Amino acid sequence: MENLPLDCISTGYNRDNGILFINDVAELSRVLGLDPTELTSDPTAFENDDGTWVVPFATTLVVAQRAASVFADEVLTEVEEAETKARQEAIHGSYHRSSRDDGYIEPEICIEVDKMYAPARQLVRDWCGHEAAERLTELVALRAEVFRLGKLVERAVTELGKWDRTTADGLEKELGIPIETLRHSRRPDHH
Repeated sequence: MENLPLDCISTGYNRDNGILFINDVAELSRVLGLDPTELTSDPTAFENDDGTWVVPFATTLVVAQRAASVFADEVLTEVEEAETKARQEAIHGSYHRSSRDDGYIEPEICIEVDKMYAPARQLVRDWCGHEAAERLTELVALRAEVFRLGKLVERAVTELGKWDRTTADGLEKELGIPIETLRHSRRPDHH
């Protein structure tokens, strides 16, 4: 969710884990369509001297749920990318830069780690809503179909070019994408 327009918040780490820092309550309220009091009314919330509000996990949860709903398409795309990565790592393992070893993590370990994150991804999907999930499913299917048709057109134009180069060149020009580009394209589910 790095690309969402939520520059007005940050989360705590280490000793501040679970805390949300809101730099601009009015902006966050506007972006998420929330009443400002929903963000600051918790009895444990407080405002720092610099105007930043420090709110507890309960408010963080409200913000996360609302952001998932408001930015459902973007959030679901990231969830889908994380799931694609998890599927690939379940087969091939994962490499991470490490000073202690070669950084390779076995697929079995990747599967176990993914089991911890899968319920969270499902929860985020639920927060995004059924309609947004259906849109993403349809978009993924449409991309796969466009890819399939592009490969079919590539093959047809290549074969036609063996017999009638002028017509093949005309079709490629009308297509608007050089056949060479189609030839090197990857499936839409590979990132």
